[in-house]
Amino acid sequence: MVQQTSYVQEMKDLLEHQEVASTSSLKTLHPFIDQEGLLRVGQLQQSTLPYQAMHQMILPSNHHFTRLIVSAEHIRLHHAGPQLLTASPFERYWIPRIRNLVKTVIHQCLICYKFKAQATQQLMGDLPPAWVQPSRPFLTTGVDSAGPISLTLGTTRSRTITKGYITIFVCFVTRAVHIEVVTSLKTEAFLALLRRFIARRGKPKTIYSDSGTNFQGASNHFMKSTTCFSPHHRWQGYRTSWPTKDVTGNSSHHMDHTSEDYGKQP
Repeated sequence: MVQQTSYVQEMKDLLEHQEVASTSSLKTLHPFIDQEGLLRVGQLQQSTLPYQAMHQMILPSNHHFTRLIVSAEHIRLHHAGPQLLTASPFERYWIPRIRNLVKTVIHQCLICYKFKAQATQQLMGDLPPAWVQPSRPFLTTGVDSAGPISLTLGTTRSRTITKGYITIFVCFVTRAVHIEVVTSLKTEAFLALLRRFIARRGKPKTIYSDSGTNFQGASNHFMKSTTCFSPHHRWQGYRTSWPTKDVTGNSSHHMDHTSEDYGKQP
């Protein structure tokens, strides 16, 4: 009934054993009428597909019945997107300009509308003062380790390959990066690395790090060092603070020191 209403002239021409008019939109589909009186696509006769997939029923895209079929397919596919919903009906039906119909069905689907609702965007808080206030490079520094990597040690005649690690210092203000190579993750190795970093980049005011064992060992070393110096010494030692867990659940600490010249004895 839908085909007889929408394709009156095409059905009439085919019933009279004539070809479809050249001005018809179905001309390129080589339509034919099967034994049940349904208008089907006839251009895939040499295909090995099943009969319904090889000769799809032709339905107009602007008919309410066609829209009900696409809506039912949309629900059967658990509210699939446009690409899947466009391909699925072609297993049985040939619907011209189906993309426009699919977009309309999805746009008017209440469930899809609810699931695609845009959540409110959280406003970003104020940046920390160390990020926005001008200062010299590496005055406020973050440090972390990466690896392991393979290191080649020794001369050309006696080379040995050992495991090493990369330690990265990042300036909070300028985003400058300082990279050092260390042969182990022990506290002593990190302290030696820190001396090399300070000798090249200057003494930082604050160092931020994660809870690595080498960082914790260095922090404990600085805390014990504060009891070994008198107020008359130039090296006043280190003050270390350990904040609580952050919002991501990760423990972090920073080493905040006030020494005037790290590495020099009083």
